[in-house]
Amino acid sequence: MSTAQPFSTQQRLLGYLGLLPFIIGVLLEWSTLDIAGISGLWLFETYSACIASFVCGIWWGAVINNKNHNRASATLVLSNVLCLLAWLSLLLDNPIVTLLLLGSVFFVVLVLEKQLKPHRAELQPYFAMRRQVTASVVILHLVMVMDVAISTSA
Repeated sequence: MSTAQPFSTQQRLLGYLGLLPFIIGVLLEWSTLDIAGISGLWLFETYSACIASFVCGIWWGAVINNKNHNRASATLVLSNVLCLLAWLSLLLDNPIVTLLLLGSVFFVVLVLEKQLKPHRAELQPYFAMRRQVTASVVILHLVMVMDVAISTSA
């Protein structure tokens, strides 16, 4: 008998609310406004790296909680590599390359998580929500790349 709680409305809401800083970053950059001197681009990039690290860290929990994980070592190494790429992207001086690198991290996460089969049925709604949110994040990275490219060419 499983003791896990079903995926709650609160968890789903928090997952989708996690998109707001990305959306705010895009809107600020598009409007050329800032918040207390923080540009939409910087807000977007730093939040993206933070969330990428968070998402990759969740893979550690998945490996630890699933004793039969057949790719445990590779999953842990890849999560660290992706996390480091997200962090290193913030050190670059080219915002388009930074955004493409961060977006690529989320794209890799999306592709790999589509292949994951939750070992417990109650996790399926969670992973479905994660796929939707991650796909939205990838799209928002592409939108931000276009916005930055247009604003730097003008």
